[in-house]
Amino acid sequence: MSTSFWARLDDLMWLSSTGNDAVAWWQGQTTQDVAAWSVGQVGSTCLVTPTGQLAAIVRGQRTERGFHWVTEAAEVLLERVRDFVILEDVNLTVSGVGGVTIQGPLAEEWMEQQGVTGDAGPLPFGGYAIRQRRCAFGGWDLVGVGDPEELPVLLPGDEVEPEDVFAAMLRAGIPQFGVDTHDKLLPPELGPEFEREHISYNKGCYTGQEVLQRLHSRGHTNRTWVQIQLRGPVLISEPVMSEQNERIGSMTQLAPMPDDTLLAGAFLKNDYAMVGTPVRVADQLGEVISPESRP
Repeated sequence: MSTSFWARLDDLMWLSSTGNDAVAWWQGQTTQDVAAWSVGQVGSTCLVTPTGQLAAIVRGQRTERGFHWVTEAAEVLLERVRDFVILEDVNLTVSGVGGVTIQGPLAEEWMEQQGVTGDAGPLPFGGYAIRQRRCAFGGWDLVGVGDPEELPVLLPGDEVEPEDVFAAMLRAGIPQFGVDTHDKLLPPELGPEFEREHISYNKGCYTGQEVLQRLHSRGHTNRTWVQIQLRGPVLISEPVMSEQNERIGSMTQLAPMPDDTLLAGAFLKNDYAMVGTPVRVADQLGEVISPESRP
């Protein structure tokens, strides 16, 4: 696969939220300090349940009257507004359905040619673009652009399948919503980089804040999502074992690598979730590795 590529991501949705109370209301629903974002600023956040479990991963931009949100879990945001907006002036509408991700070194130059400055903005042929890293080089998500084959401009790089994008995310240490996550997951279990980017421990109250704050200040999770490189093929249902033959975790996804090894996303007990830790899955040896670093 080329270092620059694009792929369709049909589950992406772009939602727009406006209203006099929109900023304050979303501040009470999201894990990041979105009220502190300046107009035009882009960032990442989560929605969690009252008991702290991950419900949605969201990329957003502050606007003058609210936010643009891009997510693969749009129904979670729509349900939250339907169930919890009572007297507040908060609206949430679907502005675009289905998307394309463009990733790699050519993405930035291509976005500049479309006149998109900063980290997000409207596209000249319709739809909305927001900076989103899905590989080590980084790139953009385009939402609501229609059929890529009918765009008036060519997309940069090679077209690939969504599975290739997910493999690139795994190599870069970026969890895939709905594959590396589930309804019992606590966001800090996705690792320190995810936690730093998506959670603020300095903001005020929000749904689920008490659980996450207690974990942060007085405790810790019991496991962490990591990447494991294995020397040969395995079944994803196989448990991850230590050198002492102790079950230490389970895998969430598998992706073949160009060197004929296999890369796995896995949740491991924290004592084993360190780079270089040897592991075994069935009859295959492996170790915990570092994600691909940004250039």
